[in-house]
Amino acid sequence: MKLKAKLISTIAAFAMVLCLTIVGVWAATTVTVNVTGNVSFSPTDVNVKVTGSITGITESAGKTYEKDFNDATTDEQANDTWALENITFVKHQDVVITLTVKNLDSTRSFKATLVNNGSGTNATGTVGTETVTIAAGETESLTFTINVGDWNKAAGYNINLLLRLEQAA
Repeated sequence: MKLKAKLISTIAAFAMVLCLTIVGVWAATTVTVNVTGNVSFSPTDVNVKVTGSITGITESAGKTYEKDFNDATTDEQANDTWALENITFVKHQDVVITLTVKNLDSTRSFKATLVNNGSGTNATGTVGTETVTIAAGETESLTFTINVGDWNKAAGYNINLLLRLEQAA
């Protein structure tokens, strides 16, 4: 009888170790999150400085943006694009793109509108405040957040943001 009890307890312990090993391997699997895309800028008669940054990613090289849009200079008034490629998420963190717009004009107010036309699989993108008015000499920020729905599944998001910059009415 003692031998039978020892055999059953040994089998039960082995089964428990096997289950824990399987769960550990399942939990350690790497999930792929592919994020690419662009942030486009469309300025019309403005004098602003735009800076962009990203948080919630593992790399920082090449993931910042800075440009002056000045209506007094033709080449500084042209549309521009910030290409975002190979973004690697920090697991269980949202990726947040922050666009900071500083009004360089001393008299005029400008309006900044952030529009999202992106799409994703197992990931959603959300614009914080869509439109802000920036008074003369002031600074405002707009944010875009990408959230992965289920970290146990592959995810992807194609960023397609447009920041329109124009004079406030």
